Amino acid sequence: MAYIHTVDATARLITVSGHRGRILEEATESTNRLLADPRVTSRFRILILGDTSAPAPTPEETVQLSALVKLLRKRVSGRIAIVASNFALTKPANLIAVLGAQPTLGNIEDVRAFASKEEARAWVLNSAN
Repeated sequence: MAYIHTVDATARLITVSGHRGRILEEATESTNRLLADPRVTSRFRILILGDTSAPAPTPEETVQLSALVKLLRKRVSGRIAIVASNFALTKPANLIAVLGAQPTLGNIEDVRAFASKEEARAWVLNSAN
């Protein structure tokens, strides 16, 4: 299991940390675990931290990863931040955020990609949810 998630009930923040592995399989497994976690309510926010040594996802993987973000958006109403842990991941992270925002589920601005963990965390925690 390469992806782990931590739940901070006080801050209503879920942090997903990615560590070397098969990105799509691991992200799918992690998403399923989050969706099954009884501690996770709709008022949570999510911070997704990728592995700095991870390769960029293929275009097909990018579309599939954005579908996972859409699943998470159906469960949580708070912001979702995706940290592009290296320059090669910037474009895929932005595409995943845009495709995963799914405006029918709320504000399209509630899913964004960032270059730094600090900036992403501050943005996620600065939401009304």
